[in-house]
Amino acid sequence: MKNQPELEEHNAELPHNHDHQPHAPMPELPQREFHAGEATTDCPVCLEELVEGESLVELPTCLHAFHPACIETWLTRNHASCPVCRLHIELQVDNVV
Repeated sequence: MKNQPELEEHNAELPHNHDHQPHAPMPELPQREFHAGEATTDCPVCLEELVEGESLVELPTCLHAFHPACIETWLTRNHASCPVCRLHIELQVDNVV
């Protein structure tokens, strides 16, 4: 478990400038809109409150949802698991030349 300075350093590297505008979709991960009344009301990565109608990425293996920029940052840092439950995520890599 991380101590407070390590957590602050880790969180400083996460995107905290959500403009709550639609984010470019990640083709291999499904997106959906957040609706008030859902069980989760904060992004588990950045801990910011989710906004009605905001676009979220939902992991198909466990159905945990995140801001697109947050989960993209998490996954591009060589994490191949859900930040909440650590379930392995299979990512499709497009062969773009």
